[in-house]
Amino acid sequence: MIIPLSRDLLLYASSNPTTFTAPFQAEYNGEELARGERPLHAGNYYIVTTSMITVTDKAIFRRLGLGTWYRAPSFSDEVRARDKICVISGRQVWLAGYENWETFHACHVYPLQFEQQWLDKGYSRWITISPSNESDGIINSIQNGLLLGREIHLLFDSFKLSINPEENFKIVCFAPDTLYYNVAGRHLDQALLDHPHCPVNQVLRWHFLQAVLVYMRAGGGDSSWIDFPSSFDILGGAGDCESGGGNAVWAVWPY
Repeated sequence: MIIPLSRDLLLYASSNPTTFTAPFQAEYNGEELARGERPLHAGNYYIVTTSMITVTDKAIFRRLGLGTWYRAPSFSDEVRARDKICVISGRQVWLAGYENWETFHACHVYPLQFEQQWLDKGYSRWITISPSNESDGIINSIQNGLLLGREIHLLFDSFKLSINPEENFKIVCFAPDTLYYNVAGRHLDQALLDHPHCPVNQVLRWHFLQAVLVYMRAGGGDSSWIDFPSSFDILGGAGDCESGGGNAVWAVWPY
């Protein structure tokens, strides 16, 4: 199978490497394929391009699950009031009027546990709306938040799924255990995107890049990657964690 991704980039199914010797054909079972919304079949793919491909040395931030970090009450209240649904799955909060939020979480897109890196890198410049209680810190702005169902939150925190703001805020899944939720290919609701306090593109783009680094740079990943890296000082804070190695063959899940 040969799939054109751009004018000078093709993906080859590694199960049929002899296609390298044939003229480039954009076909699968005789059907011509064009770039679009159709998901890839699961498998390994060779990348063929006339351009240069390099393995990035960008650091991967390993999220540490839900943890016990302080979550500002105002952050949760504002995200709940704005979204009212899991913005990735579309599941509604039926008992919101009774303050029953047990299966929904106000999630930080840029993780709260890495607030020091947020400050060091000056990411506060992305935010235009401060928290109602400014002492909570800019990272607790509603513009860094999404309301997610509890299980979707876990997948989001482990970078198994993410939102690509460059593809009309499309939900992209990177791991097979996301299949059950049937969210791949969905897009964020336009009502959220039109909201004056919607999440800023920069934090969504940061999260999506991290997901790509975790699950694509080293040929795929799984939940065992999301742990305490050796550079993480539990008492003193989190250090950048780089995952070495790259591959000419990418493991691609069709979501």
